[in-house]
Formats: sequence, C-alpha cells, structure tokens
Amino acid sequence: MKKRVIDLAGCIGKTVKVELNGQRIPVKSFLDYVNLYLQSASKARPDALPSNLRWNKLQDVIPPEIGELKSLTHLYLSFNNFKGEIPKELANLPLLRYLYLHENRFIGRIPPELGTLQQLRHLDVGNNHLVGTIRELIRIEGCFPSLRNLYLNNNYLSGGIPAQLANLTNLEILHLSYNKMSGIIPSGLAHIPRLTSLYLDHNQFTGRIPDAFYKHTFLKEMYIEGNAFRPGVNPIGIHNVLEVSDTEFLF
Repeated sequence: MKKRVIDLAGCIGKTVKVELNGQRIPVKSFLDYVNLYLQSASKARPDALPSNLRWNKLQDVIPPEIGELKSLTHLYLSFNNFKGEIPKELANLPLLRYLYLHENRFIGRIPPELGTLQQLRHLDVGNNHLVGTIRELIRIEGCFPSLRNLYLNNNYLSGGIPAQLANLTNLEILHLSYNKMSGIIPSGLAHIPRLTSLYLDHNQFTGRIPDAFYKHTFLKEMYIEGNAFRPGVNPIGIHNVLEVSDTEFLF
C-alpha cells in the first residue's frame, strides 16, 4: 500500500500534499520520486522504479539521476506532460531495450548518445516538440545496433534522410510522418533487410521513390501522401480511410 501511495505522490505534482496514516510522504516531484528509489537501491534492486508510468500527468523534467537506474530494461513515460530536453543520461542505462517517450512536451534535439545503447530495440519520441535532423541523431559510428522500431513522427525534424540510416540494418519500422523533412529518398534505405513499415507522409520530400522499395521482400506498408513526389509515385499496402458523416451520430 505504501508503495502505491508513493507512486501517487510522484505523479500528481508539487501542489498536492500526500499523507499516509497521518505522515507526509516526502515526494513532491518526479525528481524526488527517482531519488527515493536511488536511496533505497542498497535494500532493493535499483530498477525498482516502476517502468510503466504512462497516463500519469507527470509534468517535471526527467532528472539526469534517472541514468543511475542501471538495471532498467523498459521505460514507459508516454502520455504525460514531461517538458524540457530528453536527458542524455538515459544512455547510461546499459540494459535498456524499450524507451517510450511519445505524447509529451519535450523540446530540443534527441540526444545522439542514445545510439550507444547496445540493446535498445524500440525508441518512440513521437508527438513532442523536437527539432534537429536524423543525421545528428545517428552521427555516432555504429549507433543503434539493435534498434528495430524508430518513431520520430509528429515533431519538427528537418533536413533529409541520410544514406547512413541504412546502416541500422535491424530496422523494421521507421515512422517519420508529420515533420518538416525534405529532399529525396535514398535508395540504400530499401536495402534494410527487415524493413516492413515506412512512414514518409506529410513532409516535404521530393523526387521519386526508387524501384528497389517496390521490390523489397518484406516491405508491406509505405505511406507517402502529403509530400511533393513526382506524379506516378505510389504507396505500398492498402491504406484504408474511415469516412463517417455527422448524421451517423444522430439518434
């Protein structure tokens, strides 16, 4: 019960005082919350911080101390109101495999240090206010060796798709929708062997889609609408659109 109350105190913000059996819980922010688990690391596993903190209305910045939770393998912080920059100290979590940060208010650039996480399979930073380029994100040689799913959608990323992105040979899903990216689509991207879903829609891409994409064995979905491609460029897959009129809601 006490653990649940502490979880609550770490989620509801600084303006609400939380008590248990008449005693004040000494947690007023997400930073306090993380520090509490760090202080108890000698008595419990250092990954005792609940990894799933989605939908909790958390409003603080993510403190750099989170990089001390060395045993974390999953971290779900989506659908909150986190602000500030994504801390590069997340790259100090050597066992991290799944990182969900989408639907927050993060600003700035995605730290390229995340690329040093050898076991990271899933990175989702969609639906934030992030800027920068993919070239900056993958600038560290040998980065993201295990990454399968990369969600960068619904941000303010600019620049083109660098040919070096094809070095992420384990990619299966690449989601770039709703950014401000431009330029042509490099043919090397079509040689990522396991690529199954590619979302390019609602950017400012130009030119044509190389034929290699249409011959890819595993590519089942490619969204291209909302760009400036040449006439005749086609998507891949069946993209169903649900059309509902307002009269269907009358009863």
